[in-house]
Amino acid sequence: MPHDAPWEHYHDLGDPLASPGDTISLTTVGFDIGSSTSQLAFSGITLVREDAHYVVAERKLLHESKVILTPYSAPGVIDSKALGAFIDEEYANAEIEPGDVDSGAVILTGLALASQNARPIADAVADDSGKFVAVSAGDLLETRLSAAGVGAAAVSAGMEGVLAHIDVGGGTTKISVWRNGELIGLCALDVGARVVKTDEKGVIVQIEEPARKVREDLDLDLWEGEPLKPEIAERIAGALARNVLRYVNILEEPPRGQSLLRTDPLYEEGAAPHIDAVLFAGGVSEYIYGRETRTFGDLGLLLGQALRREVDKTDVELVPFDRGIRATVLGVAQHSVQLTGNTIFVSDPSLLPIRNAPILRPKFDLGDDAIDGEGFKKSIADALPLLEGGAATTCPGVAFAWRGPATYSRLGDAALAVHDALSPRLREGSPFLVVIDGDVAGVFGARLSEIAGNARGVVCLDGVHVHEFDHIDAGELLPASGALPVVIKSLLFASSVKQQAHSHD
Repeated sequence: MPHDAPWEHYHDLGDPLASPGDTISLTTVGFDIGSSTSQLAFSGITLVREDAHYVVAERKLLHESKVILTPYSAPGVIDSKALGAFIDEEYANAEIEPGDVDSGAVILTGLALASQNARPIADAVADDSGKFVAVSAGDLLETRLSAAGVGAAAVSAGMEGVLAHIDVGGGTTKISVWRNGELIGLCALDVGARVVKTDEKGVIVQIEEPARKVREDLDLDLWEGEPLKPEIAERIAGALARNVLRYVNILEEPPRGQSLLRTDPLYEEGAAPHIDAVLFAGGVSEYIYGRETRTFGDLGLLLGQALRREVDKTDVELVPFDRGIRATVLGVAQHSVQLTGNTIFVSDPSLLPIRNAPILRPKFDLGDDAIDGEGFKKSIADALPLLEGGAATTCPGVAFAWRGPATYSRLGDAALAVHDALSPRLREGSPFLVVIDGDVAGVFGARLSEIAGNARGVVCLDGVHVHEFDHIDAGELLPASGALPVVIKSLLFASSVKQQAHSHD
């Protein structure tokens, strides 16, 4: 049975603290380094064992930092020294040492992904921040984490109709749509507060491509080095706001083209649902809900006002939310870490931790009867070139759903297919990494280890949910539990990349 990602469904667990079984407590940290602002938060996560799997019983916010403007030492270059000083200060304010942090994630969002030094800074922050802190990046991942931070699944489960969650930040807008607690669509747009930036005198210093397109469409007088005229700023903000709401289908006329999309479209053609309620998050939401009135040399205030004005003209309910700018960091701190089941297989603990392993999901149904080993092997081999251009230096893992009985013969046929397909691709010393939807990781891993002999180690996990093109970080085994922390993430450090949309079956 699949163990779905926590942001994709709403599950009422009742009182899981009263459930029998082991209890695990983790201290986690989440970093959100964005186009406009940066922040971090610490959380305490309590998990309890239900059968062979661990579920989150409680999430407690331990400390949240102040929100700072992301420091840049030059255009397109994040100031690592200033960012590091901010992080050190917040660890001190929280009275938490890096050694106290069990797990967590650093996520770079929006246009910060395009910074020249984004990846090395993220790696350095992760290395210095705790025992097992992962690096993540990518629009769709940020969308999921923001949705988790606002509790979109739970809000949707408690209402009639369809909920849209719209996170408007400095560089991008992230959208998720929900019905009855189930995720039905995700996308990201090139719309944000900082598509036009001005200096302290109101002179335009930068115009991003989305604003250039509006300038051309409306024939506006908008040029770098000249003052930003209030009426021009309002027209740009209004045009961008209406296009965001058109993509969501809050405004039912179609968007003007697909040029703002950073991902695949939110809906299939002709399948856009009627939206009954909308919940805003991100920095611009502070203006939408009237909590912020200051300006920061961008279009944030005007964009927020335009979005609120357009929504108020419709019959769509505006759902209140009081932590808008905190949504992503709360999602990172409280929802990025999963815990495997305790029926996993690790042939040698020294194989852990594993970092940045790309995951492929071969398009193959194992069925309920005899397994077609050659067919399974071919499906894995066919999927391998999709990972980072088929580079021989990557160490991929394979994920699949197990169906049918776990007999010695069936396990052997599937394990041999994995062995033969991955062996030519793995670096010397790299283990076989397998993630299974189904409670057979222990016996499957043991069978694969028999086949591999002493040539390679084996790490076989269950109790976590991955999509194709995700990456996985797996930490060290937790004492007494037999489980280990896992972060499922993306690693797309390029703002122009059109990300592969995932199916949510």
